[in-house]
Amino acid sequence: MHRASYNRTSLLRALAAALALLVCLLAGCAKQNRGADVTPVPTHAPSASPLKETPAPSAMATPTAQPTPSLPDVPVWQPSGEGVDMSYFDDAVFIGDSRSQGLEVFGIFPRSDVFAAQGLSVKELGTKAFIKLRPDAAPVTVIDALRAKSYGKVYVMLGTTELGWSYPEIFIKEYGAFIDTLRQLQPQAILYVQAILPVSEAKSAAHATCNNVRIGQYNQMLAQLAEEKGVVFLPVGEAVANANGVLPADAGMDGVHLNKTYYLRWQQYLRANAR
Repeated sequence: MHRASYNRTSLLRALAAALALLVCLLAGCAKQNRGADVTPVPTHAPSASPLKETPAPSAMATPTAQPTPSLPDVPVWQPSGEGVDMSYFDDAVFIGDSRSQGLEVFGIFPRSDVFAAQGLSVKELGTKAFIKLRPDAAPVTVIDALRAKSYGKVYVMLGTTELGWSYPEIFIKEYGAFIDTLRQLQPQAILYVQAILPVSEAKSAAHATCNNVRIGQYNQMLAQLAEEKGVVFLPVGEAVANANGVLPADAGMDGVHLNKTYYLRWQQYLRANAR
């Protein structure tokens, strides 16, 4: 009796020990497995790949800023027709500085006389002798040449040289006196006062006096003078200026003098505005 009880007790103890061992083994395995499977949670979200990044719809809809287009560097004046026939200028004379010299150099008015010289100023019209009325004759001044022949039209363009004068009113006074002299020497002629042509943007920016602001001021005074004297004022600069009111960069080599294309525009303007 005692022996049987002992055997049952020993068996139960053995089973309990085996069960306890199994529980410990299972708990250890579970702990190891949990340690292997856990992935650390990052403190911040990883950045997306640049190749897969998609911009927000609002950003995609915003147009790229475009630079403001510049005004075209071409003259804006266009003749409405051919104007008067070239024979209109057969009895014309052109008076001026080196810009007017180009009219003769390029044969713009082949039947007209051109009394022009580099740097000619309004003060030198009666003192600077450079015109040869005959190949074998001594040179004479503009005033003397005007005494020698009658003209139906007189075109004057002066002022580029005088842009550097300290007192513009002296220029206007001398110009007015010359108009009075023209009235005496050429009483039958139509007198045209041509505006000073603009210079290029680069030339204007680089020069203290030969610039488009000063040219504009002089032209206003010339327009007023022409009205006071009862002669025709021609704002011929608009024939060669671009939309900014300056001489286009391709109008000549130095930003002041014209090439033949622009001299022909000058010709067209005079033909379109003949009286």
